[in-house]
Amino acid sequence: MRDPRFLHVGISYSAQVDIRSVDQAIDSEAWDWFRYSWSSYVVWTTSDAETIVRKVLRVPGLEASTVLVWAMDLTHGFGNLPREMWEWLERDRGYGPLKTWHPQLDWPEERRPGLPPPPERK
Repeated sequence: MRDPRFLHVGISYSAQVDIRSVDQAIDSEAWDWFRYSWSSYVVWTTSDAETIVRKVLRVPGLEASTVLVWAMDLTHGFGNLPREMWEWLERDRGYGPLKTWHPQLDWPEERRPGLPPPPERK
């Protein structure tokens, strides 16, 4: 069995699909997962990408959907995520906690790194 790792799962589907069914498909292949938007998940899993794609495509209403699963390169990346997601990513899952850097989450919007400066006020 391979070591677990983070995979990103992106799915394109209509609102008529029961999100709980999608969550169940993801849950069946992941040791841990976080849905950070309606159609995007990060999973901690030993499963391969193909298995996850095939499982998602079995969900009623998703048979012809667009699904992309790929391993996350944890050495390069940047994001603006809710505090709960950062805490989830940094959790120790038996391999040591993931070390991340993120902007101080309580900074005012105009001071967050990576964002353009706010417009000048007149």
